[in-house]
Amino acid sequence: MFFATSESSPNSKWMPWELGYFDGLRHGRVAVLPLLGPQSSGFRGQEYLGLYPVVERLQAKDGSHRPFVTPGPTIRKYLDLASFKAGISAYNTY
Repeated sequence: MFFATSESSPNSKWMPWELGYFDGLRHGRVAVLPLLGPQSSGFRGQEYLGLYPVVERLQAKDGSHRPFVTPGPTIRKYLDLASFKAGISAYNTY
């Protein structure tokens, strides 16, 4: 599951509950998908979101830019989306 979050998400009382519920169902196959505007300086999110991997747009080996799941914005490891969905937890290094 991808937990889409935006600047308005902290105002929601339900989103943290939904995240916790699906995290329990999916056994670690939940990632945060930040929805950033064009003028955004990066994803900060609420503190508890730091417990989850993040979907980031990275440059692939073929030069294209695609979404990948990373353990966090400062950790230089990634999984492609199909691997994440399949439950693979061995991140590649870039």
